[in-house]
Amino acid sequence: MGPSNQLEQYQRTDPPIAFVVGWFSVVENQFYAARVNLDEATRQKMQASYKATCWRDNRIQYMNTVAIGLAPGGYVHAWLTGACRKPLEIGHFQGWKMNSALISGNTYESYAGYVKEYREEFKKEWSIPFPYEKWK
Repeated sequence: MGPSNQLEQYQRTDPPIAFVVGWFSVVENQFYAARVNLDEATRQKMQASYKATCWRDNRIQYMNTVAIGLAPGGYVHAWLTGACRKPLEIGHFQGWKMNSALISGNTYESYAGYVKEYREEFKKEWSIPFPYEKWK
């Protein structure tokens, strides 16, 4: 028989130790992948419940969402988030370049037209350089 409520489910389910995120950098015409590691302290925070006071009924919540930021060069920044809480930094990670042929159905050639159009829109909207070097 399964857990009787959400609290028991989160207490009985172990968070991941790590996960891999993959993406295509439009700016660089390059596929990347990176491993995001979750240390024991982060994993414990994911399982600890808290009362979210931003609602009238003070709901029980968990910081069980990982937000990912991606930057050129394969850089990744990760945060742990939850309702009514400020994000906590998990860390910075360096990804690696991937051969697009390794991803079934995802090749640069299949996105070439879209990438060219999007890159022009990106240049217009973001004419001021973004300081990605802070993510290294």
